[in-house]
Amino acid sequence: MKLEMRKKIENILFLQKELHKEIDNLYRIGNHVLAIQLLTDCQQTAIDVGTLLENIEKEQRIRSIVKYLEAYCDIIYQIGVKQVKIADVYDIINNLIDKVLLEIYEIPVTMKFLFLPYKASMWTSLESVWKAAKDDPECETVVMPIPYFKIGTQVKEAELVYEGDDFPKYVPVVDWQNYSIQNEKPDAIFIHNPYDDWNSLTTVHPDFYSDRLKQYTDCLVYVPYFTMSGYKKGVSDCHYVNKGTVNADKVVVQSEFVKNIYKTYGYKEDKLLALGSPKTDAVVNRLNETFEYPKEWKEKLRDKKVILLNTHLSYFPTAVAHRNEKGVDYAQMYHEEILEAIKENKECGLIWRPHPLLFSMAENNCKECVDYIKSFAKRLIESDNCVMDDSADYMMAFSRSDAMITTYSSLINEYMITGKPVMIFQTKQTEEAASQAPMDYRVNYFRFLKDGGMCFSDFIKMVVSGVDPKREERRKMIYERAFLNLDGTVGKKVYQEIKEHCNKMQ
Repeated sequence: MKLEMRKKIENILFLQKELHKEIDNLYRIGNHVLAIQLLTDCQQTAIDVGTLLENIEKEQRIRSIVKYLEAYCDIIYQIGVKQVKIADVYDIINNLIDKVLLEIYEIPVTMKFLFLPYKASMWTSLESVWKAAKDDPECETVVMPIPYFKIGTQVKEAELVYEGDDFPKYVPVVDWQNYSIQNEKPDAIFIHNPYDDWNSLTTVHPDFYSDRLKQYTDCLVYVPYFTMSGYKKGVSDCHYVNKGTVNADKVVVQSEFVKNIYKTYGYKEDKLLALGSPKTDAVVNRLNETFEYPKEWKEKLRDKKVILLNTHLSYFPTAVAHRNEKGVDYAQMYHEEILEAIKENKECGLIWRPHPLLFSMAENNCKECVDYIKSFAKRLIESDNCVMDDSADYMMAFSRSDAMITTYSSLINEYMITGKPVMIFQTKQTEEAASQAPMDYRVNYFRFLKDGGMCFSDFIKMVVSGVDPKREERRKMIYERAFLNLDGTVGKKVYQEIKEHCNKMQ
């Protein structure tokens, strides 16, 4: 039985008990005509419930229910025709309704969970929850990638993008134009984009804004597509105060540390599920997966130690805005330095994975960056030991690389789970900043000498030699502070929690 159907029948039977009170009152005041009419309604409702159950459930499951409903109809008939006083059988008919309800509660319930990802590259934030739901025979799952706009000057001028064809082949997707959330009314809806119309780069189609989704489900669940890292009150507020988070009934958070930050914004305890991040499941469960690497990767990276270069979305435009008096662009300078260090070391190769929105952001908001970004990509493609990764699945790059060089990015958080070394080429956290942040990034390596760092070429040599003196310190921070349930079970725990919550709402 669908949970929605059980709720419907339950509401009908609760209303039936209220009618018993009204009928008793009508007899007391002498309004027998209306009382008889309501008795007829009660009898017909019991017949309708029995017919409904016969159509949706196996015969052996509803045999006792039908027996109770028949007994109920017989007593209602006697009240109306044989002048049996309702006061004399009031408790009996209520008890029969209660017995029907108890029997209905014993029927296994099938829930309907709807997953609404928008970018294929961010699917890992929902995938392990979906897998847990899919594997439960008591849950019907639907994955419906939703369209989004790459924003120009106005939404109506923006480009509509749909990535339904980019999801893994093992994920059955439903076309958003062929599914009515309003009609289906899922028991739970999962989203991973919380910004609605507050994002300046992309916005999901307005039909899927969180305030609209909330109208069609009793449980809207927000699972962040990213993991929390740094934190500063007033600067990081957008991650914690946005429409999706406010409208959600449940928010999945990666740690107790992050949960406590959410609570400072006034969210109630029972809204926040501190169970870990499903994104970590994607890393933990796939660390030993065998990937079929692209031909170019096989040719260029064969027998090499590989560095994964990750460039955050805002790095290039921020550098443009902070050029010094000589016009030096530090983003370009450091990318050139990295590329040169890779070329100098014949034992090393490079995978560049820019933020998925980097190129569109540069075209729209920072045209001064465009030529350099395109030039950098072109040189990598033409090189002997460098490749680009613009695939939706970053785990292939995680698997093939031996270390990561990166700007500040939530991708660091997942990469650190692999146990491989990370070098950050931005300023090291202060002790105060690290104490307030979900992630203490000081356990990584840094580029700037003032932070006790090393140059890119020395870091690459360290990786090639297999040395990693910060490994244990890094691992301790990740497991004891940054994330919960780093055993690949976050998705299962989230699913079970939402399932239990939906059951309690009946």
